Amino acid sequence: MYARDECVSSAINMFEGVKRKNVAVCNAMISAYTQKHMAFEAYETFRQMLHAGVLPNTITFVSIIPSCEVGGGILISNRNLLLWNVMVSAYVRNSLWDTSLAGFCEMQLGGFSPDAVSIVSILSACSNLEAVLLGKCAHAFSIRKGIDSNPNVSNALLAFYSDCRQLTSSFKLFHEMVDTRNTVSWNTLISGCARSGEMEKAVDLGHRMQKEGVVLDLVTLISVLPVYCHRDYLGHGMTLHGYAIKKGFSSDVYLVNALISTYCKCGDLDAGRFLFEVMSERCIVSWNALITGFRHLNLQKEALVFFSQMMEYQRPNSVTLLNVLPLCYSHLQGKSVHAFAIRTGVLQETHLVTSLIYMYARFENMNSCLSVFEIGTKDIPVWNAIISVNIQAKYPEKAVWFFYDLLRMGLQPDNITVLSLVSACAQLNFLNLAHSVMAFVICKGFEKDSAVSNALIDMHARCGDIVTAKKLFEGLIEKDAVSWRVMINGYCLHGGRQSCP
Repeated sequence: MYARDECVSSAINMFEGVKRKNVAVCNAMISAYTQKHMAFEAYETFRQMLHAGVLPNTITFVSIIPSCEVGGGILISNRNLLLWNVMVSAYVRNSLWDTSLAGFCEMQLGGFSPDAVSIVSILSACSNLEAVLLGKCAHAFSIRKGIDSNPNVSNALLAFYSDCRQLTSSFKLFHEMVDTRNTVSWNTLISGCARSGEMEKAVDLGHRMQKEGVVLDLVTLISVLPVYCHRDYLGHGMTLHGYAIKKGFSSDVYLVNALISTYCKCGDLDAGRFLFEVMSERCIVSWNALITGFRHLNLQKEALVFFSQMMEYQRPNSVTLLNVLPLCYSHLQGKSVHAFAIRTGVLQETHLVTSLIYMYARFENMNSCLSVFEIGTKDIPVWNAIISVNIQAKYPEKAVWFFYDLLRMGLQPDNITVLSLVSACAQLNFLNLAHSVMAFVICKGFEKDSAVSNALIDMHARCGDIVTAKKLFEGLIEKDAVSWRVMINGYCLHGGRQSCP
């Protein structure tokens, strides 16, 4: 108000009188200075704001940028490490990972040596880009600069290695963090193990954490609970639930959602439903947790009834539909879910498109499969789905044509695509095509995958080329049970029981 009335001095007095300045107060003062063309004062307020630990937002930058342009870029030329850190951090918070890396490099080219704040920001970008080598370089730099012992840097490194599935490095670093290890460190490593499917390690860490007397906070409980989503660990989940009640965390909506999911996946649906019913505040995650529980226990009718109830109170999202589609036991139900996906605009999501294709294939409606494929997003998982359902429906020729279309679109097939292609060739029983497919597989290096190599043996045997099948079998470095079975089946197809390896 004072700024608008051209009484900047009054605005300054009010600003200085505020003891706890938040981002809104700082933004107002910066904006006032900018409007009055007081560029240096605006920048000084911005600098003080950063020193005070107040994080800028979009409005802050909109307000400060005009002041930075005053005087032919004088302020911009006077960059310091603090300002660089703010910019790199802002890029990271807005998911501009590549831009943050470019800013990080430009900062060093400008003669500014990164500090702990710089390293924490850049490690977050490396995690999201899965830039393992670059993250390791940042780790090496932090060691050289002696900032690797900073708790924030140590935990950021731990998060980086965990996010990039480098669990060996994560554990090595964790064991080295004797003096800096804290609750965040434990939470990060436990979550990393859970995401990597190393549930036993995650459970062991949870037990060690309690034995060492580390206080379990709300974040720890939410991180640990998914580890106990198995019938064998129901008792552990109940213990954590009791601990949460004792500590006063039991009303937190995120924790209750995690508890609902844990109880349902442990087979105790009654406990999950009870928690849902007594929740004072429900969100989409709460509804999805219970629907996922119904699906996990294969309770089709109950899940669909609950889905209908949900429609009255909460708008389903793509996660809801992904859980409901496999449970539809009639074609009409599936079409209803499909119609809802169109109305809500979530049909462009890859996982939902593939789920719809598989759903229609289950009801032998190949025309609808094709319609969904033509309208939806076409990336590799969607191509894999349409190829797979055509093979299942005994249309191998169409599956092969879809594969050729995929190549013409300039897309790169993955192992699943190749497995489907080989399966289609095996159904067609066309030897020339089988040889062409094998040449493509070897050229692209897919034969290193054991599932693909076993499928190639089966394809050649079914196409009548038992000699090539035998050569492929003998060339395997490691022969598993599937390798032996497909080779034996191949000999049986050709009546060569005496020649079985």
